Amino acid sequence: MEITLNLPPKDWYRNSSVNDLSYWGLDYPPLTAYQSYIHGVFLKTFDPDSVALFTSRAYESYLGWYNCISLGLTMAAIAAALSQKDLVASVLYCLALNHKQMSAYFAPAFFSYLLGKCLKNKNPLVEVTKMGLMVIGTFAVVWWPYLQSEEAALTGGDATEARFSIIAKRRPGEARNSFLSSLSTHL
Repeated sequence: MEITLNLPPKDWYRNSSVNDLSYWGLDYPPLTAYQSYIHGVFLKTFDPDSVALFTSRAYESYLGWYNCISLGLTMAAIAAALSQKDLVASVLYCLALNHKQMSAYFAPAFFSYLLGKCLKNKNPLVEVTKMGLMVIGTFAVVWWPYLQSEEAALTGGDATEARFSIIAKRRPGEARNSFLSSLSTHL
């Protein structure tokens, strides 16, 4: 939360003197980062030290990993698909993917099911196009702060490509893992 509250979104995934990615950098997709920002705004009202840059690192480990939200979005996507609301299902599942990488485990099932339904339709090309536009639109809205320019968005310019790569590949840093392990032994 300290990163999302104290740095602009374009710097949330960039290594710098105020954002040490190897220790406490964000290691989840943008939707979870936005959620952390909202939680940080709330916490700052009651306990500013809990979200202060450089000093709040121990607080965040007590606040959970928010897995229930991505699972809830996935369940809502399943419910929408079973209710014949395929476009809503695709948006909800895209939100789940942009919340936690663990939602990617369900990607083959969602892709196969929704594509199969589109192909069984009277106008499959129209249905696939509508579904594709919903997916692209949802990702574009969530990733908007990271699409710095038309060139970056279309060609994967260095900054945008680096951010996508960092977000897609991020795992908690070794220093952070050591810190969290030592913390859990004292609880």
